[in-house]
Amino acid sequence: MRRNQVIINLAVVALFSALYFVFSRFLSISITMQFKISFVGVIVIYASIAFPLYTSLSIGIVGEFLCQLFSEYGLSPTTLLWMLPPLFRIVPIWLGYNLFRKKDIDLIESKKLVNYIFYFLICIFANLLLTGVNSLILFLDGLIMNYPSGLTFSIILIRFLVSIVNGTISSLLVIPLYLATKSQVIKIYSTEKNN
Repeated sequence: MRRNQVIINLAVVALFSALYFVFSRFLSISITMQFKISFVGVIVIYASIAFPLYTSLSIGIVGEFLCQLFSEYGLSPTTLLWMLPPLFRIVPIWLGYNLFRKKDIDLIESKKLVNYIFYFLICIFANLLLTGVNSLILFLDGLIMNYPSGLTFSIILIRFLVSIVNGTISSLLVIPLYLATKSQVIKIYSTEKNN
C-alpha cells in the first residue's frame, strides 16, 4: 500500500470511528436501561459495504474502544470482550455484500426489489448475530465482574426484536448515503488497486 493510501485510510478510519462514537453515544434512543434504538449501525453498515474489510474492521474496533473508554465503566477487564461484537456485524455484511459484487451485482445500486431483499436480509442477519454475541458477552461480563444475572428469556427475546428494528432502520438510512457517496469512495480506493 502506498504512503498516500495509508494516510487516506487512516483518515477514513479516524473519521468513521469518531462518527461511530458520536452515533453510539449521542444519537441513540433509550427505551429502557437495557434497550435502545441505536444509529451506530448506519456507520457500520456503510463502512462494511463501502470500504475494504481491513478498513471496516478498524472502524469497528476503534469506534467501540472509544465507546468503552468513555462509558460509565471505562476500561475494565472485559473491555476487549466488548470490542468484539461490531466485528460480528461487519464481517457478515462485508462477506454477503461482496459475494454479490463478485457477480457484478451491487445490491443497492441495482435498485431491484430482489437485491434490496438480499441486502436487508444480510443486514438483519448480521444485526441478529451481533445481538447474540452481545447477549453472550453480557452474560460473561456478569460472571467475570460478579454482577447479578439479569438475562432472562424475555429480555433476550426483546433484545432480538429491537435488533431487527435497529437493523432495518440502519439499513434504510444507509441506502441514500451509499448512493450519494459511492463514486467518491471508488475514486479514493481505486488508486490502491492500481498501485
